[in-house]
Amino acid sequence: MPITRSEWEIPAAGGLLKATLYAPRGNPDRAPAVLMLMDAPGVRPALHGMAARLAASGYRTLLPNLDWRH
Repeated sequence: MPITRSEWEIPAAGGLLKATLYAPRGNPDRAPAVLMLMDAPGVRPALHGMAARLAASGYRTLLPNLDWRH
């Protein structure tokens, strides 16, 4: 399934939290949502790959950068 990728800046106390949203193409608003949280090494290509695979399977997947204050 084709997917889309978009970069988001989410307003938060202290600044903007950057996140990447992967979604199936077509009608992504009807797709179930997944919040993918990073582990200790941070956001990296492997996590983007996992989020893209979830989107290709029909899920909207938000991958926020939890280290956004650094």
